Amino acid sequence: MIRLLCKRVLALISANLERYQQFLLFSIVGISNTIVDFITFWMMYDLLNLHYLISQPVAYGAGVANSYFWNSRVTFQTSSKSKATFLKFVTVNILVLAFTMLCMTALSTFSIIVSKGIATILGVVLNFFLSKLWVFTN
Repeated sequence: MIRLLCKRVLALISANLERYQQFLLFSIVGISNTIVDFITFWMMYDLLNLHYLISQPVAYGAGVANSYFWNSRVTFQTSSKSKATFLKFVTVNILVLAFTMLCMTALSTFSIIVSKGIATILGVVLNFFLSKLWVFTN
């Protein structure tokens, strides 16, 4: 019975893998963006002793640059390298940043980690759909 269940689960995953592949790639790129952001922030704030109000926007910008590079080439495989595409991408990221900050404020009755986690998940989904439907259209 367990063997049959495992086979069915694997068949379901295989059947839907293509459907979710783009979102999975987007999520993997998002993890790398977070790593780039945190490492850049740590280097500027802790190693260079720069103020967090200087470190944070630069670190966020580094994550956004990483995101644009990988999402345009791998996730959405767009042939467009135009300034308009990049400006759309930056606009989406600013909107998603504002959205997540509003979510965190709305969820402020929870711990900061919980509210940030929920806001991040919602932000990833919003960012994916805006990127897919507006930024990286072929």
